[in-house]
Amino acid sequence: MGCLSNMNRITLQLEQLKSITKLYQFKGKDFYYQDILKRDLGAVVKENIEHECYAMAKLLKSSLTENRLRLIIKKDSLPRTNEENIICNIKNILSRFNDRISGFDLETNQFLFLGQRLFYNIKKIEYAKYDAIETMNMLSFKKKESKRDILDNYIKEYKRHIQNGIYESISLAVAFYIDYLMSSIFNEENELIGLFILYALIYREGFDMFKYVSFFDLYIKHEEEFKIAVLTAKQNWAEGFSNITPLTNLIMNMLIEGYMLIDGKIRALEITSGNNKTNLVENTIFKSLPQTFTKQMIVDRHPNISLETIDRTLKRLRMENKIRPNGTGRSATWNRLVEVENLILL
Repeated sequence: MGCLSNMNRITLQLEQLKSITKLYQFKGKDFYYQDILKRDLGAVVKENIEHECYAMAKLLKSSLTENRLRLIIKKDSLPRTNEENIICNIKNILSRFNDRISGFDLETNQFLFLGQRLFYNIKKIEYAKYDAIETMNMLSFKKKESKRDILDNYIKEYKRHIQNGIYESISLAVAFYIDYLMSSIFNEENELIGLFILYALIYREGFDMFKYVSFFDLYIKHEEEFKIAVLTAKQNWAEGFSNITPLTNLIMNMLIEGYMLIDGKIRALEITSGNNKTNLVENTIFKSLPQTFTKQMIVDRHPNISLETIDRTLKRLRMENKIRPNGTGRSATWNRLVEVENLILL
């Protein structure tokens, strides 16, 4: 029975209605965000795609060294292994998603291409087969059918709901995602492909926050809760009584969290534009961050300050014996050794 064919069973709860209202208030600011960031939009989008790739490497429990990850993600170094191949493929896909309208068409070929592109040079992704019963001359026999037809039916139903405009688009994306997972459309790797399909369906409906904030970072943060909500949605799916509400609510809250992060970046941008950048980095370290902090904490607060400026400030403070590093690479932390009272207050 599935989810898309039983959307009329879904009832909006008060809490979900509040989330929808808040989410679409944020969504209405997309043009404002783009206008504020237009001068640095290309760099912001590029940096976010790179951040998404680092998040996916973490999600996939990659064993690649910090140096190899940096070369693959930032320098477009040629991949040598399957692990490196998939990170390259992910970067290619996310770059295509930057244009939500032309980047992901609602056609079976596009879904297959997504799976094949994700595992390009790694493994062959194709439609799974299932046993269909056919009757001829009163005799029944089994024959193998492709699950492409099942996917095609889901796409048609999804399109029909979108065109009718009755159901909220996040709920429809979640319903499609669960129907896809339960049907195991491809021969393997359905869970990872499904996560990218969910990402693409939400993105193409106009949630431009994905240009500025890492979806996969948000996913990792809420991964356990996400998996529990998926298990809940899978229960009673065949009977048409799937409960997708917890997963829909979670994704809406993740998107709201993402928009709030964008607002924080915009405020940081407005502050930074009128202040010395090295002073701002130093002030953040001594006035805003905990005693043990990471470089990423500084980046999150000042997204328009270059990594070179941040690194230069960290190096200077280290030479002045005001901070001390713990370890190396992206996972390194820093300890603040002194408190400075005479820095510029924001």
